[in-house]
Amino acid sequence: MSAIPHYQRLLDAIPAIITGVIVIFAIWALWYMPITLSWVAFVLAWYLVARIIFALYAHARGLHQIRQAYSCDWRGLYALFSTHHPHTIRWDEIHHLVLLPNDHESLDVLRLSLRQLSKSPEASHMTIVLAMEAREAQAHDKATQLQSEFDTCFARVLITYHPEGQAGEIRCKSANINYAIRQVKAVFETNGQNLSYVIVTTMDADTFWHPHYFSALTYEFITDAHRYHTFWQAPIRYHGKIEALPHALRLVNVYASALELSYLASWWLALPISSYSVSFRLLEAHNFWDKDVIAEEWRMFLKAYFGENGNIQTKPIFLPFTATVVQGANFWDALKNRYYQTVRHALGSKEMGYTVGVMIQNPQIPIITRLRMLGRVSHDIIIAGAGWAVLILGGQGVSLVHGLGVYFGNGALFIGIQLAFVMLTALAIIFWMIDNHVRGEPIIPKTRREIVLTVIAFLMFPFLTVILLALPIFHAQLWLLLGLPLSFRVSPKTI
Repeated sequence: MSAIPHYQRLLDAIPAIITGVIVIFAIWALWYMPITLSWVAFVLAWYLVARIIFALYAHARGLHQIRQAYSCDWRGLYALFSTHHPHTIRWDEIHHLVLLPNDHESLDVLRLSLRQLSKSPEASHMTIVLAMEAREAQAHDKATQLQSEFDTCFARVLITYHPEGQAGEIRCKSANINYAIRQVKAVFETNGQNLSYVIVTTMDADTFWHPHYFSALTYEFITDAHRYHTFWQAPIRYHGKIEALPHALRLVNVYASALELSYLASWWLALPISSYSVSFRLLEAHNFWDKDVIAEEWRMFLKAYFGENGNIQTKPIFLPFTATVVQGANFWDALKNRYYQTVRHALGSKEMGYTVGVMIQNPQIPIITRLRMLGRVSHDIIIAGAGWAVLILGGQGVSLVHGLGVYFGNGALFIGIQLAFVMLTALAIIFWMIDNHVRGEPIIPKTRREIVLTVIAFLMFPFLTVILLALPIFHAQLWLLLGLPLSFRVSPKTI
């Protein structure tokens, strides 16, 4: 289900227009309505404090659920379930189709991902698809080598070569997996595979699954009456090679990991991200992935959500997978690479306009259902971008431009804003300490050098947030506003 083509450019421009209005207002108010701007910053800052406190609670709850999931005997739970539901789907009827799209990924990265997949007890019920790009010169050699190494580890290892220059496509993961799944569908139909019992998992090349994720997924699929209206998502941990990053950049990955878990463990409507699972039938019902989007996981979810009148859910499986962090030859190179990765992610701002478009196309869906999704898609896009302009200009810019005297008679306002910033910093430190504990790192760095670097990292973090969050979002939204061609930029990662 596509948004209204005639209005596509306007829809794509919506995030940039909203951000532009907010930023222009903030700059104007900084000079002409400083106290008003400070009040707006005050409200936003304390909203973020409240939200992050809730995220901290959800994160702790998520860690508890992870500990429980680690100890689960999924086949044992199935055996218990099947005694009460004798006509349920048999465990061995479930087949996993795992799509591994890649473009110029190193052979070592792909080999490690496949090796981790082979550790799953469900490996014999897996079809692995090496979704290669035909334009890559080494694609055939890499794929055939991996196929020969791992073919006996799984039910089968298939190879697809996505051709370049297909009509209506851009260079993106979404076009690749759309092509791959259609090729595999033909193979499955020829072999008589029951597609109603096929679960599709799409993953990044550097995704390292927990060995029991697919056992948990099998159990959840069988026992969930809404299996054909569900996306399954595991928490993502950006821990792979994190020790190779400068301390300041480690923090960015720490908070990304923490917030993704918080989403899954709370009432907040979670959306799939990066690597996720969904029934073949749900994908088929909504014509698989679109071929011209960067944020393919959001787009697929939105297509299904509006196509099923809001009757779609994201269900967590609390067995985290590890992703490799974006790296670089030095601090500035790593900073640049992370910046462009965030720009790519922020091109998901396009889905805000897409959501508006399908809301218009589907007036039969209750308005609350439509607005709920629009709010979910828009919230982080606006807060993480324009919100930071308001916080900086209203929280610190007013006193720098006008002096503290501007708060005469409004001293509580100034104190309240600064206290909110202190609270945000304290919460950030707590998240960092928890992540260190999860990774097995000491809460207090062992050496004086590590302590100094950690302190410097926290001092740099507000600036890095602007550089690696707000600015890339502005960049991506301007790109969409200008209607410039979209393409998928591969982030450099090594094992």
